Amino acid sequence: MDSLYEVKGDTLTIFTPKEIDHYVASEIIEYSEVLMAKNNIKNMIIDFEETEFMDSSGIGIVIGRYKIITKLGGKLSLRKMKRNIERMFEISGVKKLLEGR
Repeated sequence: MDSLYEVKGDTLTIFTPKEIDHYVASEIIEYSEVLMAKNNIKNMIIDFEETEFMDSSGIGIVIGRYKIITKLGGKLSLRKMKRNIERMFEISGVKKLLEGR
């Protein structure tokens, strides 16, 4: 599980796995919150480079982390999404939310 996470200063990067379903999402949510508290995290990057499949629980990961990070005055960034994953964020409206529109 640790290999999916990288802490540098006050930034946590989450490297999502090949598939994100409800079970995986629950693990990511739980462990990211532990790391955020332990390391005084203010910013987060979620890297989707390896992710090929994601159900709606992946959107839940992003929205939940977004709410926490913005309350702390930080920023959440998404990167390296395959087109199908990016499309899910566009359709759901999450992409516009993160872009501040």
